[in-house]
Amino acid sequence: MTAARAHPTLLSVEQWRALGEDDFHAEMQEGVPIESPRPSKAHARILFRLCTQLAEQLLVELEALPEVEVVVDAVTPATVRVPDVVVCGGFERWLQRA
Repeated sequence: MTAARAHPTLLSVEQWRALGEDDFHAEMQEGVPIESPRPSKAHARILFRLCTQLAEQLLVELEALPEVEVVVDAVTPATVRVPDVVVCGGFERWLQRA
């Protein structure tokens, strides 16, 4: 079941990150936090196997990561999703700037 917590205002990405992590799978739709139960053991096993299969077939500069926060829209009211798997790459150039 998915439930939205009551928040007096729509959240920005900074406010969203300040909430921290809890025992729920959380995303944000247009500034409204949405919680659902964490994936089951079977779901986690499938994600692991899927990421492993993808990793074997991806270009070396790409990687498959499970359940990574993706900021879809950073403008308040922001939207943050957590897809099961994200294929991404090119992080090294961003890490060097930090």
